[in-house]
Amino acid sequence: MRLLWNFGTPLWAAVFSLALPLAQAQAQDQDCVMFQDLNHCGVGEAYVSVTDEGVRIENGDVSGESGVVIHTGLASHWTAGVFSESDAPEHGKMLLSSVSEGSTTSTATLVTEDGRAAYSTTFTGAGEESTHSALVYYQGQLQGVMTRLHNGGVNVLEPHDPVTPWPPPSPSCRPAYQSWNSCMDQCQSIGYWSCNYCYTPCGYSFNVTPRGQCQWTIDLAHPYVELSDGRVLQADRLVLSEEVHGPTNYPYLGFDEIHLQTTANVTQIVSESVTPAKQ
Repeated sequence: MRLLWNFGTPLWAAVFSLALPLAQAQAQDQDCVMFQDLNHCGVGEAYVSVTDEGVRIENGDVSGESGVVIHTGLASHWTAGVFSESDAPEHGKMLLSSVSEGSTTSTATLVTEDGRAAYSTTFTGAGEESTHSALVYYQGQLQGVMTRLHNGGVNVLEPHDPVTPWPPPSPSCRPAYQSWNSCMDQCQSIGYWSCNYCYTPCGYSFNVTPRGQCQWTIDLAHPYVELSDGRVLQADRLVLSEEVHGPTNYPYLGFDEIHLQTTANVTQIVSESVTPAKQ
């Protein structure tokens, strides 16, 4: 199985790989369950089980090093909704990583601090020179773009100050760290017009484009984002897209694993699907 695209030009001899705790923590004997014909294996202190809705991940490790490995087979697209519950919902971390033949090709990170979400990502296609774009959407319309962003930088986050008009429009989905009860409490406290979003999981997806770009798409659980250039935009979706730099890039044809790490006590993966890669 060859997941790397060869353009007929000399490629990097080795891919710049991320040293992620989840990859290091994999044990020989993992607890695994099948859902939607995908094998889900718990890693670290995480215990996985299947429910009527999807895959449930119970986690006694609040360090963020435990989670689940989803074995997708050779795929070009993965998507799922994610619900989480935490003993400390105002503080948390979730990492989503794509893996190709044992090498981490990208990681999207969502960190919540004092109830404020911040987003960052890392890509490896051009090694340490890898850059990416952040594209902000609202109801399918592009609101703003930032380009030539470097790995690991926080360039998109939830605004610190209230945004007028008040109350703001309701979010599109429940925050990844909130239980249904805490979501409803927050909704009523803020005074959103509708609390229906508390029933909707935020969607997360990863795909490899025909050009070999890695791309993460994240549904936003807050109606506005603040960009590192100072702009505040109405938003319901964020796309973090790797920038391809021609022959110096190391593009991928697909991926074969998705890793999810979290500090949440309970995480539920629902509405999961995978699109096989063309071979």
